[in-house]
Amino acid sequence: MNYWEKESIIKELTKTLVERCLNAEIENYMEELAAQVQATDQVETVYKIVHHLAVNNRGITLDGDRQFSSRLQVSWQG
Repeated sequence: MNYWEKESIIKELTKTLVERCLNAEIENYMEELAAQVQATDQVETVYKIVHHLAVNNRGITLDGDRQFSSRLQVSWQG
């Protein structure tokens, strides 16, 4: 897989994650969120995207123990 294919996948996953967070009625844990966007094998990638969005004030919040990324709750601050 070349750089452009990877970039395209990341962009699509980011779009899907943001849409999922916007439409979520409850907070999700990282693993649950990855499963909801059909990326169960990419939990670490989902974490990196969500973390990036959170630290750059893009509407995503992370709550919980940051030592364990799978236990972080993800929510939309709208």
